Amino acid sequence: MTLSAEKSFWMTLGCSIDESDREAIQLPCGYSGSVKYTESFKYLGVELTSDLADTADIDAMLSRGRSTFTSLSKVFCSSVKLRVKLFQALIVPTVLHGCECWTLSRAVCDKLNVFQSRYLRTILGVKWQDHVSNETVRL
Repeated sequence: MTLSAEKSFWMTLGCSIDESDREAIQLPCGYSGSVKYTESFKYLGVELTSDLADTADIDAMLSRGRSTFTSLSKVFCSSVKLRVKLFQALIVPTVLHGCECWTLSRAVCDKLNVFQSRYLRTILGVKWQDHVSNETVRL
């Protein structure tokens, strides 16, 4: 069995490495050269970064939820009750996929709350000029 240098990368977690140190570390890979260094890569659908920040992964999941909502916009033309159930059944699991690995902070909670409020307001037809609180929208 051989390792493919084109498909393989190496990275460090939790510490930074200077460019000169990266050049000094050579991981030979048979006849195909050496394994390259990377700052981040996707593993089992989760974005791993060398600084252990999960903001890129959270932003990617929110973007995936937005695109799912946009692609299902024609489905969301039915009754309000059905639209809310579809949101809970299709969009929320899309956004929260892999969330058990996230570091839960106030910023992450705020991002998720903003996402939920924005799309529930869109589904319910509530505009910001109506002065309806987010708690009322979530009920």
